[in-house]
Amino acid sequence: MYSKAEIRKIAEERILGLSEEEKRDLSRELCRKIRGSRLFDGADALYAFYPFRGEIDVVPLLDEALVLGIPLFLPRIQGKEMFFYRVLSLCEENLPRNRWGIGEPAGEGAPSRPEEYSRPLMLVPGLAFTRQGHRLGRGGGYYDRYLSRNLRVTTAGVAYPVQIFDELPLEPHDRILDRVFY
Repeated sequence: MYSKAEIRKIAEERILGLSEEEKRDLSRELCRKIRGSRLFDGADALYAFYPFRGEIDVVPLLDEALVLGIPLFLPRIQGKEMFFYRVLSLCEENLPRNRWGIGEPAGEGAPSRPEEYSRPLMLVPGLAFTRQGHRLGRGGGYYDRYLSRNLRVTTAGVAYPVQIFDELPLEPHDRILDRVFY
């Protein structure tokens, strides 16, 4: 089995190998797939991410959640931890870029917790996934730490088909996702 560093490199190369048109088409198809799922239809809150460096473009799905009145939350990194804050609009002034260039929710207030909802859905980015729900992120551990504290949320990985691997190295702290959309 490859190391985590090797898999990250392979996954990044595979993503870079996709044309912009392929990424756009695959993102649209994936958003349709998620929108048509029971997970999305039954969700009373959506915890998601703003796409970064070649990730699936879920912005149309985020927009749709806002139109449908589904509370939308995006992550903000604070030190070594990640917290989710409510977003009422995806305007750029509401999502200033952090030190890595990722759009994060602006404003103040207390972070949200999935436990505040009965059927929260979290869309989780990553570099590599298995069909069984194993995930390899960029290496910061933000999602693993967050999910270890917030167990009452249905998690769904979001990936291009080229990001699906047969197996990934796992560690005891790795959280297995409930589903992977690809």
